[in-house]
Amino acid sequence: SLSLKVMSGISEKDSGKINELAENNKENIEKLTKKAIQSASSTDEDSELIAKVVSVANDEIANKVVEEVSKTSTDEKQDLSAKVLKAIVDTEPSKIETLNKDIKEKVIEQAIDAAKNQQENLTVGQTLSTKEDLTNVVADIITKADNETASKVLETLNEVSDTTDSKLTLNVVDNLTKKENYEEKIEI
Repeated sequence: SLSLKVMSGISEKDSGKINELAENNKENIEKLTKKAIQSASSTDEDSELIAKVVSVANDEIANKVVEEVSKTSTDEKQDLSAKVLKAIVDTEPSKIETLNKDIKEKVIEQAIDAAKNQQENLTVGQTLSTKEDLTNVVADIITKADNETASKVLETLNEVSDTTDSKLTLNVVDNLTKKENYEEKIEI
């Protein structure tokens, strides 16, 4: 989407500019943010563009962007929250700590729900590529996020896994064991 590419381009070229624009044109930046996120696809490319904006934006804009992601991450874009969280922890992991608690909890819940739904809809014998597998995305979020966020993801995973017969938790843990620092995250 053009709106998302414009926001990401501004963020990438001059990290202070997006914050300056937000202060001087709050209403227009909020409209641009809403349009950018609503028109975003649930792809790695769009998720990375969103993460670029979040990584350099001030806390207010970062929260607005992630809040819009949580509103947009439904139906055919259900996995958008998972992909954006992963892109944020890949780009600027400390930014997750600055998110509003309710917004952060909502996108974590959406990420876990998307992984659960993906697992429940697999046909017998069907396998996913590492890139497509949302349990791998969840494992990445756990290993790359701060301990508080990782704990919240694990807590949400435990709650959701009580409501499914899929191998959601098993697959997340299996993917966790393949990550570099999984031992320290498991101790949380």
